[in-house]
Amino acid sequence: MITEKTKPAASGMASGLQSNLGSSNTFKLSQAKADRQEFVLATLRSVSLRVRLIDNEIAAAGTALKAGLISPETALEWVKEMAPGCVGYLPAAFAEGKAA
Repeated sequence: MITEKTKPAASGMASGLQSNLGSSNTFKLSQAKADRQEFVLATLRSVSLRVRLIDNEIAAAGTALKAGLISPETALEWVKEMAPGCVGYLPAAFAEGKAA
């Protein structure tokens, strides 16, 4: 009877796994990076919702103005409150309510 010689099973882990398992510092850094990434993603989702809210408020101000429910000045104040810095330059005559 002929017996085959086989190599013994590898006792160690794959080299990529072995280098990461020995260092808890590496795990902590990668976990911190993952936590930071999740935080930033959550922040971006929050910003996206805020932008949609601002868009809807501006649309509501426009609709109310068009329907005659509010004055142009009130619409501008509404938008300035919801989106500070987004209302651009207005001519002095319009800003003072003297525009035709």
